[in-house]
Amino acid sequence: MTTKALLAALAGAVFSFLGGWLVFGMLLMDFYTANTTSYEGLMKLPMPDMIFIFLSGLFSSVLVAFIFSKWANVKTFGAGFTNGMIIYFLIAASFDTAMYSFYNLMNLTLVCVDIIVSTVFGGVLGGIVGVVLGMGKKE
Repeated sequence: MTTKALLAALAGAVFSFLGGWLVFGMLLMDFYTANTTSYEGLMKLPMPDMIFIFLSGLFSSVLVAFIFSKWANVKTFGAGFTNGMIIYFLIAASFDTAMYSFYNLMNLTLVCVDIIVSTVFGGVLGGIVGVVLGMGKKE
């Protein structure tokens, strides 16, 4: 991966961490809590492992930056948004339907909403990665 792709992945990871905190940790926290089966010891309290939350966003951002820079030649917010939505829709739909099929952790309402929210979130992340890939000197 090029330096520009690594910077794009880092920008995506920062958005994922801060945007995830805003969207999932604040705006939709009550909805997610109400639609998730809870039991003693499920959640790490008082706080989750923040470094692993950041690493999760970094890994997915590296995936997006790699796809955009190596195969898709994405270099704008619009192209990144569209392609990011496709990638995140497929990832969220795969993960959420598997979780629903195997575990009594989330209800079907949460599965559907999470797929939609994750798709839009991935679009914004993809847009950010696309913008960074399109900045500066052309490679």
